[in-house]
Amino acid sequence: MWAYAIVNAEWHPRFSAIFRVYTYIDSYKYYHDRLDELLKIIELFRGTKNFKCFSKVEPYQEPFRRVLDFQVLILPKYIAFMVVAESFLRQMVRRIISSIRAFVRGKLGIHHIIKAFNGECHMVRSLPLAKAENLILLNIRYPFSFRLHRFGFEEVTRYLKMFREVNVFEFLLNLLPHYLYELL
Repeated sequence: MWAYAIVNAEWHPRFSAIFRVYTYIDSYKYYHDRLDELLKIIELFRGTKNFKCFSKVEPYQEPFRRVLDFQVLILPKYIAFMVVAESFLRQMVRRIISSIRAFVRGKLGIHHIIKAFNGECHMVRSLPLAKAENLILLNIRYPFSFRLHRFGFEEVTRYLKMFREVNVFEFLLNLLPHYLYELL
């Protein structure tokens, strides 16, 4: 345990979140020659939209989700997509990334993405799903603050140092101080 909070009995870790931040880390080689277009296309995903075509939705689920922010961080070897939303559907971020990749490679047009928001799923659903290994749940914001255990920061740092061989280590190390500051 490295952090804790005292909550009431009605609190639920899944349904009481204000927002979540997912990060998808991808190779820079897919995007380097079309960065301007990449930055334009992510704008389409912001706001309240029907993400039915960009997810695996159960019949009982409401497909509308509100994406609060969508950013692209460009690193020397990687591109990180940071998606902030009140809630996510299953496979939502991975299907969004698949669509962005297809757009950048010229296999999908903006009109296909707009049609997908209107429920025409064929083009988006036919794309291969982006790998789960590159997806990170980076932060969950609750309506209260966590308190760090007195050894909490050292434990998190020690845990991350074990993964120096993992490609995402340098990326997470850059983001860690920002999110730890938010937790305090």
